[in-house]
Amino acid sequence: MKNFIAFLLLTAAAFAQTRIQSPTRQVTQFGALEDRVFSSILHADAKGLGELLADDFALRTARSGGDTIGRDEYMKQRLNDHDLRSYQIRRIDVRDFGEISIVNFLYHQDAVSGGKDLSGDFFITDVWRMEAHRPLLRRPGHRHQHRPTPHRKGMSW
Repeated sequence: MKNFIAFLLLTAAAFAQTRIQSPTRQVTQFGALEDRVFSSILHADAKGLGELLADDFALRTARSGGDTIGRDEYMKQRLNDHDLRSYQIRRIDVRDFGEISIVNFLYHQDAVSGGKDLSGDFFITDVWRMEAHRPLLRRPGHRHQHRPTPHRKGMSW
């Protein structure tokens, strides 16, 4: 009986772990797509960036006070007045919901935008949706600058 209970506990723990972890194939797939987004910005590639963004793409940031900008304004800002010198994407997590995938990751950039230094660490959540057999970035989520607060140890922003 003890062996059976131990088996059930181990099976339940293994099942819980597999449900939490993202499949490697999806992490690789969406990591490559996210890299294409930022590489397009780095190289001021309007065509490449435009192919990845859905028509209803939107960006909402804490820095802007929660204001939302659409696809055209985002492309204008990132391709004209944004000097992205380098970037790094880490710790990608993917949640697949059929035609929609939620992708979040830690992002670091060295950049100046609109004359302001926007270098730093960010937590990004993106929404990708399959349309006409290709994924398009919608990004209706939030981008938060990561700022550890000494008074709130253990919490992430």
